[in-house]
Amino acid sequence: MKRIFKGKYILMAAVVLLLPAAFLFFLHRGLPVSACRVERGEVVDRFTETGVVRGGEDRALISEVSGGVEELFFSEGSYVEEGDILARIKTENYDDAIAVKRQNIAAYQAEIEGAVSEESRKKEDIRSEMEQLRLKEREERSREEKAERDLDRSKSLYESGDISQEEKEKAELALENAKSSLELSESRRRSLEEKLKNDYAGDTREKLDAMIGAEEKGIEQLEKKKGKCEIRAACSGYIVRADIAGLSQVAEGQQLFVIRDGKSRRAEADILTSYEPYLRVGDEVKLTQKLQGKDESCKAVISEIFGFAESSTSALGLKEYKVKLVVELEEGPALKPGSDVDLEFTIYREKEVLSVPGSAVFRSDGRDFVFRLIGNRAVKTEVNVSYKSNTVYVIKEGLSEGELVIRDADLEGLSDGRRCHAV
Repeated sequence: MKRIFKGKYILMAAVVLLLPAAFLFFLHRGLPVSACRVERGEVVDRFTETGVVRGGEDRALISEVSGGVEELFFSEGSYVEEGDILARIKTENYDDAIAVKRQNIAAYQAEIEGAVSEESRKKEDIRSEMEQLRLKEREERSREEKAERDLDRSKSLYESGDISQEEKEKAELALENAKSSLELSESRRRSLEEKLKNDYAGDTREKLDAMIGAEEKGIEQLEKKKGKCEIRAACSGYIVRADIAGLSQVAEGQQLFVIRDGKSRRAEADILTSYEPYLRVGDEVKLTQKLQGKDESCKAVISEIFGFAESSTSALGLKEYKVKLVVELEEGPALKPGSDVDLEFTIYREKEVLSVPGSAVFRSDGRDFVFRLIGNRAVKTEVNVSYKSNTVYVIKEGLSEGELVIRDADLEGLSDGRRCHAV
């Protein structure tokens, strides 16, 4: 029995001695972290929205211009092809506005020419005055040289007693006056040289160039408006309403026609406004239609992105804003109108870029950082992030391929310089 108690005491003593050693061992190893290598490769970011196939729908044609109705080419019930000119609106209002802007441009250009001409005249006067000053300087320099010779002669005569003190001082004064006059002329000439460097018409030209640019931009916008005075069919189909019929004037934003779309190869979807800046008309879209037993996918392209957003409420009860867009099939069979489809959009694709998990990046003082794992230490490192997806961040500067970064920057206890070990 005594041996058993003695063995227990020995075991407890060993545990007591080993605990501090184990603590020191793990303390030396530091905080356990998950680390990953900085990779270089292709980064693709996509999102998927549910769309609805639209076909045979009524599409309203809204006027983007104002003016008198010049001619109507189709009436209600007519079949039209996409791009057909349905009506023509008079362009005289836009022509008059363009003419006024061209007159303004001509006036601004004339004002610039006048300012440049005035600058040229001023500089010519300055050059003429400078030439006169150069002639005067030569005369005054000759006068100064003569006054120096006269002073030297007066000093000699004064020393020999042939002239008085007053006559010698008179010669000295004559030299001082000659030098002063020459310095004054030189100073005036240097001042004119600086004036000659000035761009007198610069400020005027800059202001008027900006005004001309504004007028030219206005003309460009008006020319686009003129192009829209030809009202064209946005799709092929039948005209079910011709609101323009019987009107002598139309206003911008007014409905002119309603066309029943005769095709069913389009789908619409509402996307969050945060995605809209990354999408362009013509971008490819993967369209997937869920059928019994299998999914069928085909290629589509964005054909239209609406220029306004509408508010809605998310499944979580949060207010969100979405923009409607339209995609058109480029291949595959026509779709069943009214059916739901999945539309997969690619909003970012770059090859040969450095990337890290999004969880590795954290913000501090308005800048982005990661923790590199160097040896057994965490090193806070600033990075320049060029793109952020939900899972991956693209690094433009701050890291090199192959470096180790700590995957979870928010790990409790993690800080700059903290001893760590990868697990």
